[in-house]
Amino acid sequence: MVFALEEINRNSTLLPGVKLGYRILDSCSRYPWSLQGALSMVGGETKHCGELVPLLICAASSTSIIISRILGPLSVPVISYLASCPCLSDRTKFPNFFRTIPSDIYQARAMAQLAIRFNWTWMGAVVANTDYGQLAIQVFQEEIQGKGVCLEFIETVHRENIMSDARRAALKIKASTATVILIFCWYTDVKKVLLELAKINVTDRQFLASEAWSTSDDLLQDLAISKVASGVLGVAIRSSTIPGFENYLRNLHPSHRPDDEFFREFCETVSLEGVQHPFTDTSQLRVAYNVYLAVYAAAHALHSLLSCPNRDSPPGNNNSRCSSPKHIKPREVIICAIWLSLSPPLPRRDLGFQGSKVTLECSMASVVGFFLVLGYIGLLACTCLLLAFLARKLPDNFNEAKLITFSMLIFCAVWVAFVPAYFSSPGKTAASMSLFLWVFPRWPSSALFLLLLSVVGRQTGLEVVQATVCSRWDATRDKSLSQDGDVIIGGLFNLYYKPSAVEQGYTKLPSYEPCTGLDLEALKYTYAMVFALEEINRNSTLLPGVKLGYRILDSCGRYPWSLQGALSMVGGDTKHCNLTASIPPSAAYKKTVAIADQLVPLLICAASSTTGIIMSQILGPLSVPFISYLASCPCLSDRTKFPNFFRTIPSDIYQARAMAQLAIRFKWTWMGAVVVNTDYGQLALQVFQEEIHGKGVCLEFVETVHRETIVNDARRAALKIKASTATVTDRQFLASESWSTSDDLLQDLAISKVASGVLGVAIRSSAIPGFETFLRSLNPSHRPDDEFFREFWQKEFGCTPGAEQSQETQSSYFSSPCTSWSDHPSNDSSSSPTKETCLKALPVCSGTESLEGVQHPFTDTSQLRVAYNVYLAVYAAAHALHSLLSCPNRDIPPGNNSSTCSSPKHIKPRELLAHLNKVNVSTPQGEMFYFQGADIPAKYDLVNWQNTPEGSLKLVLIGHVDGFDLHLNESAIQWSTGSNQVPVSVCSESCPPGTRKANRKGEPLCCFDCIPCAEGEISNKTGSLQCESCPSEFWSNSEQTACVPRQLDFLAFNETLGITLTTAAVSGAAVTTAVFVVFILYHKTPMVRANNSELSFLLLLSLKLCFLCSLVFIGRPSVWSCRFQQAAFGISFVLCVSCLLVKTLVVLAVFRSARPGAETLMKWFGPGQQRGSVGLFTSVQVIICAIWLSLSPPEPRRDLGFQGSKVTLECSMASVVGFSLVLGYIGLLACTCLLLAFLARNLPDNFNEAKLITFSMLIFCAVWVAFVPAYVSSPGKYVVAVEVFAILASSYGLLICIFAPKCFIILLRPEKNTKKYMMAR
Repeated sequence: MVFALEEINRNSTLLPGVKLGYRILDSCSRYPWSLQGALSMVGGETKHCGELVPLLICAASSTSIIISRILGPLSVPVISYLASCPCLSDRTKFPNFFRTIPSDIYQARAMAQLAIRFNWTWMGAVVANTDYGQLAIQVFQEEIQGKGVCLEFIETVHRENIMSDARRAALKIKASTATVILIFCWYTDVKKVLLELAKINVTDRQFLASEAWSTSDDLLQDLAISKVASGVLGVAIRSSTIPGFENYLRNLHPSHRPDDEFFREFCETVSLEGVQHPFTDTSQLRVAYNVYLAVYAAAHALHSLLSCPNRDSPPGNNNSRCSSPKHIKPREVIICAIWLSLSPPLPRRDLGFQGSKVTLECSMASVVGFFLVLGYIGLLACTCLLLAFLARKLPDNFNEAKLITFSMLIFCAVWVAFVPAYFSSPGKTAASMSLFLWVFPRWPSSALFLLLLSVVGRQTGLEVVQATVCSRWDATRDKSLSQDGDVIIGGLFNLYYKPSAVEQGYTKLPSYEPCTGLDLEALKYTYAMVFALEEINRNSTLLPGVKLGYRILDSCGRYPWSLQGALSMVGGDTKHCNLTASIPPSAAYKKTVAIADQLVPLLICAASSTTGIIMSQILGPLSVPFISYLASCPCLSDRTKFPNFFRTIPSDIYQARAMAQLAIRFKWTWMGAVVVNTDYGQLALQVFQEEIHGKGVCLEFVETVHRETIVNDARRAALKIKASTATVTDRQFLASESWSTSDDLLQDLAISKVASGVLGVAIRSSAIPGFETFLRSLNPSHRPDDEFFREFWQKEFGCTPGAEQSQETQSSYFSSPCTSWSDHPSNDSSSSPTKETCLKALPVCSGTESLEGVQHPFTDTSQLRVAYNVYLAVYAAAHALHSLLSCPNRDIPPGNNSSTCSSPKHIKPRELLAHLNKVNVSTPQGEMFYFQGADIPAKYDLVNWQNTPEGSLKLVLIGHVDGFDLHLNESAIQWSTGSNQVPVSVCSESCPPGTRKANRKGEPLCCFDCIPCAEGEISNKTGSLQCESCPSEFWSNSEQTACVPRQLDFLAFNETLGITLTTAAVSGAAVTTAVFVVFILYHKTPMVRANNSELSFLLLLSLKLCFLCSLVFIGRPSVWSCRFQQAAFGISFVLCVSCLLVKTLVVLAVFRSARPGAETLMKWFGPGQQRGSVGLFTSVQVIICAIWLSLSPPEPRRDLGFQGSKVTLECSMASVVGFSLVLGYIGLLACTCLLLAFLARNLPDNFNEAKLITFSMLIFCAVWVAFVPAYVSSPGKYVVAVEVFAILASSYGLLICIFAPKCFIILLRPEKNTKKYMMAR
């Protein structure tokens, strides 16, 4: 590292004009020493004020992890030369870490590839019980998976008991059938394993070595190991040469390096003159080359950072950010290092030059960077030349400006000539030109440097002098409250008000305005901690024999001060830079320094979540636990990120859920939200929205306010609330715990007009017995070193507590300015009075002042909220210490005590952290207390702001929250409307029963329309999302609010349609009967006797049956009626159509028999044959009906398919085939009859009955053809009505068409009822 730095300092092109120094410390491979050294270099030594180090070069993985985690928030880059853990490649966890050694992933993969290449399918493994061994073997196993390579065993060795583990591993290797052994261990551990193998004479194993021991000289030179480890195949860190390094090492001498203590110690035992020594052996530089690369990476990053083109511009015109070598920001170094890693110069063969040689040169991957280097040199040279030229005639016997002018003319001329020569020179000649131009102007540039030092030194002399005096960027208050004890508990509270933010102009060093004005609530928290500690010290059962002390500092609500205070307590703060050496330290200061000499193992701090996050990340690697009393961010519950964080306030998740439950409980479905633009507001709103999701609660708006622009944001939020459509009368506010109990808001009369009825979640309150008495008994005379209370006393009583105390206060190092005594101090330090003036202005207290009879907010303990959290935190710490220090074998002599006991003076934070995780106790008030990870069981109060007669507001407890359970006394709430009725806040009124919600397009779910339910659907509750369908046998009532049973519906005799059809059927039967009577009376007339009177009577009988069978279809269906109606219908109509068919056949036969040779035809159509034919045709239908009704008869069934309030009771056709056969057979006979009658229509006869039959059958067929679609499409009982209508229509058609003309002649034209008339044609 030293060689590389000196080489860079000699390089005129890399960091010109900047000298790199170094500071190297020994860490002894111990993490605390490494951390202490790193912090001392980054933050400055505590013994003296030195320059800060912007970049570190360090070693092993574990050390790098710790240092990177600690320095990460400070953005200090770390470059490691030996940390190979794969975990360090995670840029999210280690953004400031770099390394010049590859990750172990690659060596594990290389070893796996070797095993696969040599077909070693059966291997053993010995690995260290560290990240190095465990992660490497994990990657190795992943790489060989599925490649046919297996591990017979994996032996793990521990460095703490390496001897026994090495012996066990050796025996395992000997007993193994695997001949190839993989070892991932440090070389010292491997040596023990190999020596054990030598002892048991195991010499036939092939070892595969990791880089940690493959190149160890200690192993290579050991003769015992050589018998065992011959033929080892290993992966090693790549080696490289460093030109000139060997000569550098050999030329080292203590006389040249008088301050080099390491080298002096080395030379006391070794002489390097003409000696071959491992120290001077540079044949295989491995780790040394990694260090060399790390130095060059840092140098190039610094070069890029410091190459600022506008450095010499006036400050007002320099808009670019230029870095000074004395003021390097580590964050910018990281950026530059990343840039160099992307585009570094690399060796390259230049094939462009034509000739027998190819030039190996350094190729500038980034020409911009090279030109910036040259441009910056040129800028400085030209500036120097100009200044020297102006100063050349100044009166002086030896005016050096003339020499500088001449030297700079030569310098500029040479480098101006360099540019064309460089570009035109071939091959290595270009490099020669660079070297020549570097050597030639060497002396002039030295003169230039001296001149610049002289000129700049005069201008910045005052700054240099000031830099030798230690100063802090933000001067924190050095006041503290402390008490000696065996164990010191640290406390950080925001005891002073933080002024509003000051905008930084970046034209000078940033600074904070001082905090002024003592915060009485924070002061009460402080004494809650003091009271708890004194109460514990008086307790004989808790920490017996151990006195707890405390050290309390003010953090003023500022993160740097909180962090500084925490680190000073955790790491000690006994060594200070003496800023005011002329002022002798007071007694209070000496006592504070004595207490500060003790390290604090636990802190009670973090008054905000951001402070808790920062401190947990900083103190986490040190395992220092701290308990917060006010950090409520849900993110802090993550134990993987914040393992050392605890708190006595619930996570904001619970209060957000409680507020969501209140909104759901009171049915506030349309709300607005105002949140602060911090984690507190954003995370709480997120949890609130998750909780109300799907519960019918919507947010009309979410207004975000920023603390920096609170005036404008507050006005905007107020206008938004005013314009909101949420229907909360007079605006009902729901408050979070951060303002629900604020006395400042409760006492403001203007706010009381707006915020009456506020409902809020508050930190639970609890009583602390004896605390009020403790506060009232406080007196400065009893606490002479308590400067916080003295300041409170001076402010409240307007006097200085005692002349002696006043004098001590004047000379105290910690005394406060007058500005801290007023609530509204002046920030102008020039006009502020001195301490002496302020103190002289106050009279000396008489000694009668007391808090006993005073009503004051400081002594009000009626509602202890945050103070009780502090109280709980102290007891949690005390019980953890009690558990840690309760050693069961403490009284046994040391020689016989095998257990590890902790001493109060030597408490390890890691052990205390483990016991704090297990705390499960009850407080003096009987409350069970334990940690669930970082959190305690969630408990809140529910409060209500109610009006008082004076016009202000008072806080009333109305319930509490226990976990996720809400306990609320609604009758005690006073709403913003002044009534006991819960305010209504909806976008749309709830839908009444019988309707459902229908979301409006493009609007939130809480804005909707109410749509009536469809028929057959109901909604029986308010705000239904869906209408429910009624069961199949039920239907919705008229209001669609309930399902009622569906009424049975069938074609009844008492309804209009039934009466009409019954009347028609009975009338048809009566008319048929009348015709039958007429025919009987006139049975001897020619009209009756023509065409076989028997068939006429049989036809009239069948027609009567057809009319009467329709009555069977009317009425409530039953089993027998369903069967009988279809049989009666089918048989009656077949009988009717059969008579007509036989009549037609007889007519045809009569006329055919009149032809010559057809006399015998009539013998087949005699009366007997006619009756037989009718019987035959009818019997076929009887058989069809019998089979149908016996196999699958119709049965009564409720038809639920028809939608409506009624259900149809009908005869269900179980067999459609049977019904179709019945109808088909009737149709077949009818069509046959129609065809025959049509053929006989023109036969010679005055009264040809075939014409009547033709016309009647046309009507019959038309009716039944129209019946089919009407039957299929008719709903419910109308199916039956259609069938009855078809029966009646076809029956009336047959009756009228066939018998009406005959009756007309018989009754009205008897003169035509003669044989002569009928035979006329």
